[in-house]
Amino acid sequence: MGTSGLVTILFTDLVGSTAHASTVGDPAADEMRRDHFASLREAVAATGGTEVKTIGDALMVSYAGAADALTGAATMQRAVDRHNRRLADGQTIAMRVGISAGDASFEDGDWFGTPVVEAARLCAAADGARPHLEIAIETGEDVGMTGPFGTVVKGRELLASLDG
Repeated sequence: MGTSGLVTILFTDLVGSTAHASTVGDPAADEMRRDHFASLREAVAATGGTEVKTIGDALMVSYAGAADALTGAATMQRAVDRHNRRLADGQTIAMRVGISAGDASFEDGDWFGTPVVEAARLCAAADGARPHLEIAIETGEDVGMTGPFGTVVKGRELLASLDG
């Protein structure tokens, strides 16, 4: 049996990676994915996160607190921005991020529970056209934050629209 407790879960997802792979081919797409994950892993390590797993071009990370997860997400977005500045137009990438905090269970190296589902839903619903974070906090309150990538306000309103 695993353990349980308060955790903040962060998901990332590359936008348009399937279309990109069909354009540039699998070897080039795999290289881009490896470079992307390397920069995300640096951000995770620098902000106190723990990589839980990768799923295709998505990354799942756990943090002990929401503030660390927000810092991690902003650090990851800055890494994507730095990466894009080195590329020609049309070769840039966009990344979605979803974050949720709450009680979850940890079993066999993976987290399970409401914050995992919420973070995945928020990530899927996020707009990767411009860097921003969409977050939900378990208290049921919407959270607002202004940072280097704009204003963050979503939370329960977005999650309610995703139920179904």
